[in-house]
Amino acid sequence: LCTQGDASQVIGPLTEGQKRNVAVVNSLYKLHQSVTKVVSSQNSFPAVAEQTIMSALKTIHALMGNAVQPLLTSVGDAIEAIIITMHQEDFSGSLSSSGKPDVPCSLYMKELQGFITRVMSDYFKHFDCLDFVFDNTEAIAQRAIELFIRNASLIRPLGEGGKMRLAADFAQMELAVGPFCRRVSDLGKSYRMLRSFR
Repeated sequence: LCTQGDASQVIGPLTEGQKRNVAVVNSLYKLHQSVTKVVSSQNSFPAVAEQTIMSALKTIHALMGNAVQPLLTSVGDAIEAIIITMHQEDFSGSLSSSGKPDVPCSLYMKELQGFITRVMSDYFKHFDCLDFVFDNTEAIAQRAIELFIRNASLIRPLGEGGKMRLAADFAQMELAVGPFCRRVSDLGKSYRMLRSFR
């Protein structure tokens, strides 16, 4: 299991450490699935045996989490860094003569969408356990939405054109975090906040 710096990089292709972690997680997942299948096919187990097996399955799941945690932390940090760059953009402009913003969404939002799409295709697609991946990436999506709303509420000065662009960013944020979850509406409170703030 690799927990050093190369386990958490999100700039280039998978490192050897990340490939090793993917292999470990996939092997643990197959073991978890196989043991679960054997247990479910048995009519009865002594209670002690069942408790021991369930405890071991929880340990396997925890090990899988330990293997992906450096990558998840790095992805979360990178998303936060991208969202914070919204404060470098100018939202003070007025509406253009057409009444629509000149740009459909802000540059930071395009960068965020590209980053999330790339992370899912470059790193997370290699895992065989989609439910496990989504269980972990949904938490990142929720945090990203909360950071986005918090930072968007601080933007000043905010002109009419800026309001329109920010409204477009809210719609794009929903699309941006989409690859991190089964359905964006599954994000619960964070999703409802995003919809109502928009």
